[in-house]
Amino acid sequence: MRLKLSTEFWKALIRVDKPLLVFIRTLIFAHLISTIIIWLSPFFFNISGNFITSNTSAQYILSALAQSQAAIIAIVFTALLIFFQISLGLDSKKIAMDDFLKSRQVIVIISLYAYSIGYDLVLLALIKTKTTEVNVFWPIALMVILILYLIPSIGIMVRYTHKKVLVGGIRIGTQKFVQGADLSGASFVGIRSDGIKFNESDLSGAIFNEACLHESDFTDTDLKEAKFSKSDLSNSNFFRADFNKADLWMANLSGGNLSGAKFRKAAMWNVNLSGVNASDADFTRADLGGANLSGAYFAGAILKNANFSSYGVNPAS
Repeated sequence: MRLKLSTEFWKALIRVDKPLLVFIRTLIFAHLISTIIIWLSPFFFNISGNFITSNTSAQYILSALAQSQAAIIAIVFTALLIFFQISLGLDSKKIAMDDFLKSRQVIVIISLYAYSIGYDLVLLALIKTKTTEVNVFWPIALMVILILYLIPSIGIMVRYTHKKVLVGGIRIGTQKFVQGADLSGASFVGIRSDGIKFNESDLSGAIFNEACLHESDFTDTDLKEAKFSKSDLSNSNFFRADFNKADLWMANLSGGNLSGAKFRKAAMWNVNLSGVNASDADFTRADLGGANLSGAYFAGAILKNANFSSYGVNPAS
């Protein structure tokens, strides 16, 4: 029983996504890795003993570590912010900048480096003049670990910045072509912009509630669990789009091309599908209660366990 609880704890710790918990998780793993290295070093590599140095040298090393880490984090974030300022349109710059600075990855990285720099400064202050030798293995190991953590994090932050740039451009109408972009979880609530090409993009979990996107192109787009409540997507192209588990309550898809699209378990209550081409589309277990299906074409569509109860007529019959 104890082993099972321990296993569940570590699984939960690995899955956490809140900034504070991610910071704690990374800190625990950093300490764990360093402890293992210290334990193994006397037997295999004799590493730890090589980091014992004199009082004066330790002061120089700790001071250099603190300054270099501060410089690294300053250079990285300055470069990212310059890129952000240049790339983003003026109208949405402040909102997007606030979102970026409050993002999970930014908070975690700043917190980790603040901890590491603070650790070096505390050790520096605690070194006594009478101390003859100091082991600086842990401060150096911590810096190496954080650099290794920072490298992939830069890629994540660049992708996050790129996503914000695209979302900002779409919102102000300057970005009409976003093929193959990762916009998962992005918010487009109330957006008014026609003719946008989202071809082959990842919009899973995106929010389009009350949006107006006439004649837009969502060909081969991932729209799983996206929200389109009361949105107007009339005359748009959804060829082979994936709407599985999407929320389309009272959405207007009239006149659109839905051929080959997937709507498995989609919530489509009171959706307007008048005049759509839904040939070969998959509506398995979709809820189409109250839907407007006048003039819709469903040849070859999969309607297994779909709900048309409020409409009263199954288009397959």
